[in-house]
Amino acid sequence: MAHRKLIPLGSLFLAVAGIAAEQAANAVVEKAKQTTPIQDKIISYLIDHSGQLIAATLIVVLGFVVSRTVAKFAELWLAQKPIEPPIRLLAVRIVRLAVLLLAFVIALGTAGADVTALITGLGVAGVGVGLAMQGVLSNFVAGLTIIFTKPFRVGEYVEMLGVQGSV
Repeated sequence: MAHRKLIPLGSLFLAVAGIAAEQAANAVVEKAKQTTPIQDKIISYLIDHSGQLIAATLIVVLGFVVSRTVAKFAELWLAQKPIEPPIRLLAVRIVRLAVLLLAFVIALGTAGADVTALITGLGVAGVGVGLAMQGVLSNFVAGLTIIFTKPFRVGEYVEMLGVQGSV
């Protein structure tokens, strides 16, 4: 007979355990549903601007492809000119970086960012760096002028002095 009294008590314990498990599961679900305001803003931005973000991603990918193509074209064009290989490599890299930078700025504009402030800031920073490094930049440009125009040959000064032998 004692076991007949234990059956309702066991059922009561099972019911309490079930209710506790359900409350724990509900608490986990509620905790998962809670997000911070920053997460809410990011999620709403991604949902609202998903088309723009996909277009910006495509522009960046297309920018990589176009930069590679333009760099190959520039390399083939410069190979026909009497330019030394390091100068040619420098020019090709500058062209590729310029195309990539243009693609990134276009992608930022497509994604919804205001690029006018970015471009203005880069322009002001460029002027400031140019004024601060005026002496260094003048020497750099003078060196590039010597490299491009080649007014001197190796050993020309020794020939001019009439010195015999190696220096």
